[in-house]
Amino acid sequence: MVTMYDLKRVGDAVYEIAMNESTGMKVPVRVYANKYIFEHMQRDRTLMQAVNASMLPSITGSMLVMPDGHEGYGFPVGGVAAFDADNGIVSPGAIGFDINCLHPDTKIYRDDGAYFNIAEAEFHSLDIFDKVDKVKSSAAPLLFMKKKFDGELFKIKTRLGKQILVTGDHPLMTQHGMVNAIDLTAEEKVLITGYEGMEYVKPSPIPIVGEDGIRKAMHALGIKNNGNACSQVINFLRSVNLLEIRRDSEKLPILLKLFGIVLGDGTLPYGKHGILPMQIYGKKEDLETIKRDLGKLGINCNVYHRLRKHNIHTQYGNPKFDFDEYSLHVTSRAFGVVLAALGCPVGNKSITEYRIPDWLMNSEKWQKRLFLAAYFGAELSTPRYNNDQNISELSFSVNKIESMRENALQFVSDIRSMLSSLDISTSEPAWVEGYRYAGKHGHTIGLRLSILSNTENMERFLKTVGYAYNTEKERLASLSALYISYLKGVRKRLAETRSKAMELQKAAVPSKRIIMQLSGNGISTSFVEHTLWGRDSAPRAYGVEKFKEFCAINEAGSSGFIYDDIASIENVKYRGYVFDISMNDKNHDFIANSMVVSNCGVRLVKTNLSEADVRPKLNPLMDALFKNVPSGVGSKINLGFTDQDLENVAIEGVGYIIGKGYGWKEDADRTEENGAIAGADSSKVSKTAKSRGKQQLGTLGAGNHFLEVQKVEKIFDEKLAEAYGLHTNQIVVMLHSGSRGYGHQVCSDYLDTLSTYQTKNNIKLPDPELAYAYLDSKEAQDYLGAMRSAVNFAFANRQIMMHSIRKSFEDVFARSSDSMGMDLLYDVAHNIAKLEEHTVEGKRKRLIVHRKGATRAFAPGRQEVPKIYRAYGQPVIIPGSMGTASYILAGREEAMQETFGSSCHGSGRLMSRHQAIRDIPMSQTLSELDAKHIAVRVRSKKLISEEAMEAYKNVDDVVATISEAKISNIVARLVPIGVAKG
Repeated sequence: MVTMYDLKRVGDAVYEIAMNESTGMKVPVRVYANKYIFEHMQRDRTLMQAVNASMLPSITGSMLVMPDGHEGYGFPVGGVAAFDADNGIVSPGAIGFDINCLHPDTKIYRDDGAYFNIAEAEFHSLDIFDKVDKVKSSAAPLLFMKKKFDGELFKIKTRLGKQILVTGDHPLMTQHGMVNAIDLTAEEKVLITGYEGMEYVKPSPIPIVGEDGIRKAMHALGIKNNGNACSQVINFLRSVNLLEIRRDSEKLPILLKLFGIVLGDGTLPYGKHGILPMQIYGKKEDLETIKRDLGKLGINCNVYHRLRKHNIHTQYGNPKFDFDEYSLHVTSRAFGVVLAALGCPVGNKSITEYRIPDWLMNSEKWQKRLFLAAYFGAELSTPRYNNDQNISELSFSVNKIESMRENALQFVSDIRSMLSSLDISTSEPAWVEGYRYAGKHGHTIGLRLSILSNTENMERFLKTVGYAYNTEKERLASLSALYISYLKGVRKRLAETRSKAMELQKAAVPSKRIIMQLSGNGISTSFVEHTLWGRDSAPRAYGVEKFKEFCAINEAGSSGFIYDDIASIENVKYRGYVFDISMNDKNHDFIANSMVVSNCGVRLVKTNLSEADVRPKLNPLMDALFKNVPSGVGSKINLGFTDQDLENVAIEGVGYIIGKGYGWKEDADRTEENGAIAGADSSKVSKTAKSRGKQQLGTLGAGNHFLEVQKVEKIFDEKLAEAYGLHTNQIVVMLHSGSRGYGHQVCSDYLDTLSTYQTKNNIKLPDPELAYAYLDSKEAQDYLGAMRSAVNFAFANRQIMMHSIRKSFEDVFARSSDSMGMDLLYDVAHNIAKLEEHTVEGKRKRLIVHRKGATRAFAPGRQEVPKIYRAYGQPVIIPGSMGTASYILAGREEAMQETFGSSCHGSGRLMSRHQAIRDIPMSQTLSELDAKHIAVRVRSKKLISEEAMEAYKNVDDVVATISEAKISNIVARLVPIGVAKG
């Protein structure tokens, strides 16, 4: 463990945590801070995250934290780390990422249908929604993430009663795709399912069957050890981890479903040579699902098809019919032995006596549900509707030969008892003489059991038990549960209307006025009239959607999920931990509370205008900028770019955009990497990332991204200022934005990829959020190709916005941007990993330098610095917080020796966004901005508090620390006169 005793001051505004090999540190940690800043860094996990990062393989020199540093995702924002390029690593968490989260009580659904609270999450496959095929599927989680939260959550309720608590940046699935909670409106519909399931309770490790039980089953089945038959069964079951089965066995959930389906539509045949291959009959797609589950157990099987001809003798006649029969065959005799040992009947079920085994009767509720759902998938009737509105009674029958009458009653009673333990009411079992038919073993009789059809019981059954291994029944159960909720909502509204009508009538309000007042919005005139005429019974659901209409209007594909109206969105104060899950699946979603929940830089544009020129037209200028540069979360603009344009942007960056007419040739020369970092590979970018980015090129975004009209208030270095074309009272425009959803999705995608890499290669991490891959791996190369594409997207995005800024000035001042001297000073990236050469311990080395919330600050003479600045050092642009100063710095040689040519990138947060909203009144911030005569344009008013100057460190202190540590020279101080934010 690293303590404060390992910490010492080693220079002006420089602290060091000495390398401690016993903790796994490979290099020391260097922190650039004055006393005040350093005290604040100790209040969160900034220093501990830096220590964790110092343990990463091949890290070189020191792990660095700039004075604007604060806690980030795995790696501190404001952190810099360099890794050997020959045998080093790349880590998305050390470049730039954040998580969006759910309240700890949020229910997450396992792929076996049980739910647990996300705060109690474990690594088990979860239910997901396949956005392409529009079906429910499953995938394994890669990471469970949690972070402290102090602020407001969004409580989102739907028309049918679903609700969820999420942070504002957490996406939910809507009819328009994934939308962050903060951007949801009452016009949106969110994707929900009717299934709610049973709570997961960890079973006790009580044995159900072991090797002795398997041997007894083999003996009962007549399997002897001739040819080592018994030994082969034992060895095979041991190899697939099925020799001992406990109540908490990982494979028991699948075995429970298979037990249920075999009792229904399957059989364990038995012949003169003993047990034969297990067979299950059903629809092809359902059998394929069963086949996948058997594969998870290590059991091979095949699905077969044939045309069957039937002729059945019943008391009603002899019906003949042909049909396509699909069946699944398991050739493994060993697996049949397992099912038999668990209590599954062998041979013809109609002539065999069997009950539900005791171990299953006494299992956890969610385990009982798995067995019953699979059995009902085969045996229980399909949800159907009388008059397309009232659901018919659901029932199943057990057929036995007459001599097994008592056993039929016992078995049905067992099922009934299990349902009762799940709070599901059933009818008394009834003999159904009509099921009598003459089989080769004699007459068969049927015993029927029904789920009581009262609304509450039926809704509870459909939501919590339902069906398995039958896609169509599962779909109809989910839709039926939602439809019942819909009808209940309608009846509630009718009852409320009826009560209000009678109240108004009692107050002597004329009938016509009552009818006019209460009719509409789903309440028919006839209903109000009937109420006024004295109807005493419960209100009927007049004018409601029929079941088929409900499904046609609302269902997403044929999934059983629907898009439900948002009934309300409210903010709820919360302090505590929030959680998220990263999924190992292309869909990147999971089901929570029955809902489906989903590189920046800065540039400075100069002008030859003064404050006196701009101030009289400041408001129309800010209006024009706010209009022409779209901002806000999810902001989009349609510039007519094609998919091929997006591919070209990813590779060519700024150069391609300038070729399309968005800028001047010189702009590329004054952009880091000339606006196109080499090595980009758009084929490594997911379709989801590309679709998110296509209409976001040329948009600002939200959060700490901004556009500011500023004036140069003070020059600190006349020579450097002249080289950069800066002078006092000059108007400039600063732009801070990035790669928008394109880049965020790239990082999200590859966090999953690299987390899989950790598991595959058994890599132990100091922090799960520091996932990495070695540079020579396919995973790392794919990520770098995608990350570089995102960097080029970000360069191009800012280039288009600069074109819009020039156009806005032209519109307001009626002059060409060229005549206003609107040259680009420089554009520099913030969150990036780059291959660079640096001197380490006297030797030149190729390094991959990770800068997360840090800026490249190269000294004079470096070839990477544009020719016009090479003799002076690279311009370093440091934005402040809203309403405070910003700075222009210049790189110097000391930075090359100490920080791999890196500097701070801004002022750095002191408060979380949510704390800022809670503690800083919006009116206070607006008053402060008004007192400074700063014009403000903002899409979301909450940003005024989120981005208030008190939420950030003092930028003057941060820059003074950089200067004191001799990392960069201060050139100029800028102050805002107009601010535009998302």
